[in-house]
Amino acid sequence: ISLPLKSQGIMDGVHLVKGRLFQDTTADECLVHDKFFEANQLKLGDRILVTANGRRQSLKIVGTAQSPEYIYTIRNVQEMVPNPNKFAIVWVQSDWAESQLNLKGAINEIIGEVYAPEQLQAILDQAKESLKPYGIFARVKRENHLSHWYLNSELEGLAVSAKVTP
Repeated sequence: ISLPLKSQGIMDGVHLVKGRLFQDTTADECLVHDKFFEANQLKLGDRILVTANGRRQSLKIVGTAQSPEYIYTIRNVQEMVPNPNKFAIVWVQSDWAESQLNLKGAINEIIGEVYAPEQLQAILDQAKESLKPYGIFARVKRENHLSHWYLNSELEGLAVSAKVTP
């Protein structure tokens, strides 16, 4: 996932757990999800291999992070259980991502907050129409986001346990 060099004030920004944020727009630096970092016994300064645009790329880990979108890092619906040994969210600086993926000026995600929930569907429909010339892969409401669904299910289960157990 790409992040701008100056990521303060971004709605879905990351929470730095260890290390530092990016320092250079062209550097091959990355942040990794803290659970992956711990599960694989990595250290700051270690390098990991990622596939970008069909090529293996080496990225230097400069920090670990968490994100509200990826409290649970689940690869896809079929897996349904986080596996921090084998899957991680990796954040890279947006200029690096643009150059390595040949996507200069591209936007891969738009996140917004709606203050009138009854208007959400109309807003999503309007966004789809406005962005049609550029291509849209998916529109996902928060309640359908994998990490949100998983967390919400866990909280509901804990609420039941808290009532039943005593």
